[in-house]
Amino acid sequence: MDEVQHMTDLLPSRPAPPVHRGTGDLAPSTHEVAALNSELLLMSGDTAARRPGKGRLLLVDDSPFIQELIARLFHRRGFEVQVAGCGPSALELVETWTPHVVLLDVMMPEMDGYEVSRRLRQRRELSGVPVLFLTGLSERIDLVRAFAAGGSDFVNKEESPGHLARRVELCMNVHRVKVEDRAE
Repeated sequence: MDEVQHMTDLLPSRPAPPVHRGTGDLAPSTHEVAALNSELLLMSGDTAARRPGKGRLLLVDDSPFIQELIARLFHRRGFEVQVAGCGPSALELVETWTPHVVLLDVMMPEMDGYEVSRRLRQRRELSGVPVLFLTGLSERIDLVRAFAAGGSDFVNKEESPGHLARRVELCMNVHRVKVEDRAE
């Protein structure tokens, strides 16, 4: 618990992005705390990364801790971030707000991330939007299921936040090139 408190001390006092809440687990792993703590310290003086306009990111995760930290990480990198605490809330949110990329947890109550991804892919306007699975799962079958459900990438929660941010930006850039190629 001391590690969690230390992490929250590093967060700016600015209010967090709105969260469409589900039920969640408040206990992050020690590795998540250490990795996010390191990333936030590195970012604290990085004003170039705070430029607005990088894109719209939908984060779907049932952990309020992960919601707040990942939302702040991407907000500081210039993303407009919306957060949903469960699959049904995410599906409701995309009725009125179209993301450029979706960061999706696998293990959630009510509806798992695989089903959320399948339902997003059924919507014409979201069918090409990159969906990155962010999960603590690491078995080969989990990777196969993520791609079968329409995932664009699969990132383990034990990766550093900087690595996660680079993967999100890479998927968005690939998607942007595909859209530009279709327009020509």
